[in-house]
Amino acid sequence: MDDAEAEYARSRSLSGEHGLVDSMALLRSLSSRATDPASLRAQLGTLSRDQGPVAVLKDAVIADVEHREAALTTLHRLFIDETMQNSGVMLWLAGFADYFDDPDLALAALRRAYVDFGGTNLGMIWRPYRNPLRNDPRFKDILRDVGLVDYFRDSGNWGDYCRPISGGADFECN
Repeated sequence: MDDAEAEYARSRSLSGEHGLVDSMALLRSLSSRATDPASLRAQLGTLSRDQGPVAVLKDAVIADVEHREAALTTLHRLFIDETMQNSGVMLWLAGFADYFDDPDLALAALRRAYVDFGGTNLGMIWRPYRNPLRNDPRFKDILRDVGLVDYFRDSGNWGDYCRPISGGADFECN
């Protein structure tokens, strides 16, 4: 994480579009226990309105970033808002819910992003989280429902974060 942050800081002096690297830096901040609300507010302030799904949530969350309960109220409202119903918004909502220590909302948003809306960027499901979401049985259910567990079993390749438990039918993730 330190190396990634140092490279991000170095990249800020380079010309060109910074939207994607700013978004990835925000993901790192959301997963770190060292990120304080003031730092998160400043980082949110650097994102432009054209940076996709995160920009939609940015304006709603930035006002409440120092107030966990207010932020969670906003996130729960956005979770059911009909205009927010797409996989990209739900993926970012999961990250914010995790930052504000609401694993129930984070896992519900991940389920909505990948299972309900068929989100295709499955690599993002493994991103670092502040809370142990990968250990939660609901996370395992998401992996089953998107077909990853069948893929793992058929290929024999369980990747870096999951492994079968001896005896066959179950598995664990970390």
